[in-house]
Amino acid sequence: MKKLSIMLAAAFCLLCQAKAGDGITLTPANNTATENFDGMWDATASAATLNMPDGWRIERQMGAPRMVGSYSAAATEVMYSGGAGLPGNAKNGTWNFGADNGADRAVGGISTGVAGGTRCVNIYAHFTNSGRKDIGKLHISYDVEKYRMGSNPAGFTVQMYHSTDGRNWTSAGNDFCTRLAPDATTGGYDEVPGQTIPVSAVLDARMQPGVDFFLAWNITVSSGDAANNAMALAIDNFRLCGELPAVPTAKHYIYVIDETGFDALGLYAWGDGELFGAWPGQGWVDEKTIGGDAYKVFLLDADGGTYNLIFNNWNNGKQVADFTVTANRDYYLRVSASGVTELTPAGIAAIGLQPAADGSHAYYLNGRKAGPWGSGRAKGIYIVNGKKYVNK
Repeated sequence: MKKLSIMLAAAFCLLCQAKAGDGITLTPANNTATENFDGMWDATASAATLNMPDGWRIERQMGAPRMVGSYSAAATEVMYSGGAGLPGNAKNGTWNFGADNGADRAVGGISTGVAGGTRCVNIYAHFTNSGRKDIGKLHISYDVEKYRMGSNPAGFTVQMYHSTDGRNWTSAGNDFCTRLAPDATTGGYDEVPGQTIPVSAVLDARMQPGVDFFLAWNITVSSGDAANNAMALAIDNFRLCGELPAVPTAKHYIYVIDETGFDALGLYAWGDGELFGAWPGQGWVDEKTIGGDAYKVFLLDADGGTYNLIFNNWNNGKQVADFTVTANRDYYLRVSASGVTELTPAGIAAIGLQPAADGSHAYYLNGRKAGPWGSGRAKGIYIVNGKKYVNK
């Protein structure tokens, strides 16, 4: 089994309701996750373990093939462990696969035609986006590994699905569908895995802020109801990495050093209209380091008008006293629970109107051309001849 690292992007559990902490947390700053299942090996005891990693679950469906169940009903342990030399009558159910004395592990299972036995196996992962931005275009890769040959004439399929509730599933399509043709016999390999099929593609789905996201892999006979003479198949080396959305362009920006201690920071504006929509307003869209200080970036997409800013903890009962701005320039603010202070960031010259001769081209900090520099230029921070200037 090759060790590919896996970056995952997110699943969360409903544990009949979900237990706290069950899930893989992603943020815009840490938008990858990995799992190679090697933690399912106890090095001290030199033995495989049954416990699934945090945020992962597994189940066997006993009703019919090609059925995807629910994350909340799935188990946190596999039923068996092993891998090399699996016989044709190996136990059906969920497995921790790997070499008998190997720390390189994978999870999957074996189906059967025996009454009351396993008809297919599902592996689940649960993620939560705890940030304030969408995580989208999920770059996902994993290996489908084969630990026993299977002569069922229908062959076998591993299909990935995604969901936002862990119960209702959408197929991830052919890019995440692995079909295996039948073998001439049903039996194991001396060295495992006997076959490794890498899968890598982009899933066009979004992890929304504060919303759970689930993945599932259904291991099943490809067609019909006969699940006997099954292959032993597993998932390994899963990797997920999400893309962050581009920062929206705006006429101006509000840069905030956040010293509120709030769990989340929202910004509402009233005055010449509700500039950021209804309460609690907008969340920050980016983070910038300026002069050694970390700033959260809010949009000020207006050209004129007077507004009263109210920083709040995203409608959870706390807010900061109003701070009045005119929407004709960028603002740099320090915000604490006691109030708002305007700043001149380190490295930005606080001068009048003499950085360059009138007529030089001035640009906003986002790179948009502001027009010629001159005495009529509105207050704000500009780039002129490659340098930053504050026009007060």
